[in-house]
Amino acid sequence: DQNGKLVPDSSNIGPSSLRIEATGVGRICSTMQSGIYLINPYAQRCPIGKSKCGPEHDSTLGKCAMYSGCYTISNDFRACSCLPDYFGNPYKQCFRHCDTDLDCPSPYAECRMDAGETIKRCKCRAGCPGDGVICKPDKICTDLAEDSEAHRRCLQTGITDKTYVCDDGYYLDTDNKCQPIVELEDDRVVSVIASGYVNGSRIDIGNCFSIEINKDNGMSYFYQLNSGDPVVIDQKIKTDDQLMLLFEVKANDIIAFTTTEANPSGLTKIFTISNGLKGCKIDSVMKYSPTGAKEHPSGVRVEVKELETSSERQEL
Repeated sequence: DQNGKLVPDSSNIGPSSLRIEATGVGRICSTMQSGIYLINPYAQRCPIGKSKCGPEHDSTLGKCAMYSGCYTISNDFRACSCLPDYFGNPYKQCFRHCDTDLDCPSPYAECRMDAGETIKRCKCRAGCPGDGVICKPDKICTDLAEDSEAHRRCLQTGITDKTYVCDDGYYLDTDNKCQPIVELEDDRVVSVIASGYVNGSRIDIGNCFSIEINKDNGMSYFYQLNSGDPVVIDQKIKTDDQLMLLFEVKANDIIAFTTTEANPSGLTKIFTISNGLKGCKIDSVMKYSPTGAKEHPSGVRVEVKELETSSERQEL
């Protein structure tokens, strides 16, 4: 910058011409066989022959480190420099400079400065090999059992964390198995069995209904799809070893049965309401603690079968 004007370096670099570009002002060689670009007047001289930055020249001219750039100096020399936002020895290792973890390209990396270092850089987290830019955690979705379960895929979500997803048309149950999504029709029996149930917890059965059992006031509540007012049950439901509910879904009615503390050895009818579940889908089973925290595994199993005879209730 001279008196407000950008001027190129005046060094004699050989046959060249002035070039003004959006990124700066400089010179290009009259003969450039390695591409047209502004040259570095402190390191390069014209003419510049074919590029010497290909891997075929690594053995004779030295190899540039990962995350560095190369430019041709002459027929028998090339130079390396770390890329923007990187620092280090471009012939050995370039590090990704950072201020926070968000500056690191890998979600498995963190921004830190260890003892003896003066500049913060991206480094892979403990248990995750890599150079701070590319961090590859050890695969934990490799067990044979992961692949043997039908309609299920394992997804690694962290260095030591994984989750499962199901194919279209299936949902993940409490045992991490994929169950078919069911659309409720007439003459069906929906059984809900929950182990480890804590009074006051809520269970959501797809987009069909929700239940809250033995809340603080001793009441239980059944919420049906598209119905704002719950059915209130004033009988204490048995939950000490397991919670068991059975719903007979008929053309016009839903009849609910459960084991109560007053009748722990058999099923007691607790309500009958108009059927508002037609067409709803059981595509998930969720359980929430009395404080509203989602619980997984839920410990809840749901089965849907055809309604056959009333004796089926006694078999359950």
